Amino acid sequence: MRTTLIIVLLSFSLAASNLVLAAKVTRVPGKTASKFDIDTRWYKKYAAVKGIPIVASRKVSDRALLKSVGIMNQVLFGNRFKIAPHLIKYRAKMAIVARGQHFSNMPEISSKSYDHAAGLACCGYLRWNQKSNSWKRYYQTGFTRETNALQLPYPRDKWGPGNSVLIHEFAHVIHESVFENVYSKISKLITRAYNTAKKKGLWKGAYAMTNKYEYFAEGSERWFNVKTREGEDYFTTGGPYPHNRKELKKHDIRLYKLLKRIYGNRKWRFRYGKLCTKAYELCDNKYKLSAPFGPSLARAASQNAFMVGEDFDLKVATTGSSFSFDDYSYVEVPNSSKWTLGFKEEQDDLPQMGGNFAFGYQLGGIQYRVAADNTFLGSKGSGWLGYKDARSAYVSVGKRYSLGNKWNISGDVTYGWSQANAEREGVFQDFSKVHALGFNASAGYQLNTNNAFGISLNSPLKVEKGSLIIKSPYDAERVNLSPSGRQVDVGVSFQHQIDAQRSVSAGITYINDYHHDRDVTRGQVMLNYRGSF
Repeated sequence: MRTTLIIVLLSFSLAASNLVLAAKVTRVPGKTASKFDIDTRWYKKYAAVKGIPIVASRKVSDRALLKSVGIMNQVLFGNRFKIAPHLIKYRAKMAIVARGQHFSNMPEISSKSYDHAAGLACCGYLRWNQKSNSWKRYYQTGFTRETNALQLPYPRDKWGPGNSVLIHEFAHVIHESVFENVYSKISKLITRAYNTAKKKGLWKGAYAMTNKYEYFAEGSERWFNVKTREGEDYFTTGGPYPHNRKELKKHDIRLYKLLKRIYGNRKWRFRYGKLCTKAYELCDNKYKLSAPFGPSLARAASQNAFMVGEDFDLKVATTGSSFSFDDYSYVEVPNSSKWTLGFKEEQDDLPQMGGNFAFGYQLGGIQYRVAADNTFLGSKGSGWLGYKDARSAYVSVGKRYSLGNKWNISGDVTYGWSQANAEREGVFQDFSKVHALGFNASAGYQLNTNNAFGISLNSPLKVEKGSLIIKSPYDAERVNLSPSGRQVDVGVSFQHQIDAQRSVSAGITYINDYHHDRDVTRGQVMLNYRGSF
């Protein structure tokens, strides 16, 4: 197996004008199944790249399909031969084999002779085309394995760790379905380049010399920096062979020029798995979400082909960062009975929502409070997932009532506002203004001198409105930052005053849509003792 890996930073232009909506994993559409001869009894999952199907059984994870979409989009993005329409015309597709399954389990394949292969391109057939008076290949299918599509480490992926089997098999499909069907000149150039390389011994002993098809597929991998070093005979068969675009240019200039003509000379390079060292800025990409966003952006990232394809979705995480004016300790401003100043300690490494200070003002029995910070509503990003010039503000209005019949009632409403500007080359673009809302309401009843009963209804600050765009070289998707749920805490408590210094309290809280995640519920039982000696 190849062992050396190269990481190249992702680079892309955000100037594309004709943007395609981000791909999603769905059931196989009926018309697509009929057109591409897809067996829907087996294939239950579907995604598409420029209309080219990627199909899988129910056992395959959505992430495997989305990563495949991301890679195929990058491969096709710079091509000059309108490859995608031709693949659609000749009914080509890609398929993913689930973990624990073999190629012989797939409906297109009956032979077990390929079960130990890393990937496969097959199963098309020739049909006579009267218009061109020639044979054309239809229904060619490229197969890869789920473990490799997910870029899992060895031994979880024992079929091709470090390599993209998808790019290899997709290159086969392009070669046979497009170049041999449509661009015979390109097909002949591939054959000539192969024969020349073989004659010169450029790839002696390498898999690329198996035939012209493997020569093109292996070259395509190297064009996108996929190939790690050759195997155990690395130093004994005329190696080292090139394993990236730069080395390919020095080693086989004819193949290099041909691949440049086909794929274009974009800067994107394939990266296998979670490879991070301090030497690579890409590993510093992070986006930490505060609690008011709930799972909205993290969930959208996990369903976005570009984010998943580049593993950016793994960099978006929800933190415990939240905001409440009750988190501050207040003191009266000297020489003023109406103004108060609030102080708050740092929250470890979490973004400091509201900053370290808050101001309060009492007027007509109503308490007003304000605070501000330089975060995007408590969320912070860096690297490709960063932003600039963020600012947030928080305002609270509250009032406390004493009804005079042993009842005390209080309530407040907090409004949050935030705005950020996008980095020029960032993934997140077009930040809208974000509006958030939270509220607290409570009532207490004094049963007697020593016992009190309380009820509460609270909802932590939640994004009500706001969005941003996840933008990539090949698609764009506007994401709603408002979570689908709203956390509401309903509590009941009882307090017993033992004496002047000691008290004990017990409470039960029901939490609906925990962290603003719809249908996630939690319950809490609390028992507190307070005393001084």
